[in-house]
Amino acid sequence: MEQRAIFLEGEGNGWWRRNAQALTHSHANAIRDPATDPVLKSLIQFKPASVLEIGAANGWRLDVAHRLWGARGYGIEPSAEAVADGAERFADVTLQVGTADKLPDAQFDCVVYGFCLYLCDRSDLFRIAAEGDRVLKPGGYLVILDFFPPHSYQNPYTHRPGVFAHKMDHSRLWSWHPAYVLWRHEVTAHEGKNPDEPNERLGVTVLKKN
Repeated sequence: MEQRAIFLEGEGNGWWRRNAQALTHSHANAIRDPATDPVLKSLIQFKPASVLEIGAANGWRLDVAHRLWGARGYGIEPSAEAVADGAERFADVTLQVGTADKLPDAQFDCVVYGFCLYLCDRSDLFRIAAEGDRVLKPGGYLVILDFFPPHSYQNPYTHRPGVFAHKMDHSRLWSWHPAYVLWRHEVTAHEGKNPDEPNERLGVTVLKKN
């Protein structure tokens, strides 16, 4: 069974239930979230008018983008429960249930992959890259928050047998193309963890589409 189907059919809601308490406080998360502080804040001169996040949970990070820049936020998220929570909580964020392989028929100034690519099916990666490129406007920014190990590998997913965490530098899905240039890259780790431990190392990569 494809992993995207597993998450759409229930594991996405399972993830939300395990993390909902932490993700309902957007102001607190913005302070420690590596994709908003400091990397997304480095885009403040660009001031994107529209931001799409894939793996948006209840849209709390998009709410941060709205407060930073006045951006209209759109989110794709496999958990219907997270989408319902965000609809009640964040009036300026639009969310829909979905996955990275099929994105809206619109274009955005900034596209964020919010710690989701490591759970995507490897057979979908070409489609995911093409969809990301399609919805990102020329001159826009692509932000990837995900695991960043020294080499590619997979781990069993703790919460569901048969599901795997695929850890790699996912920015390579776009950076090979001459239209994309590296704007900023930072390596960090889960809060309080050692970034020299491959399983804990996170990367935030910002690419600009020329």
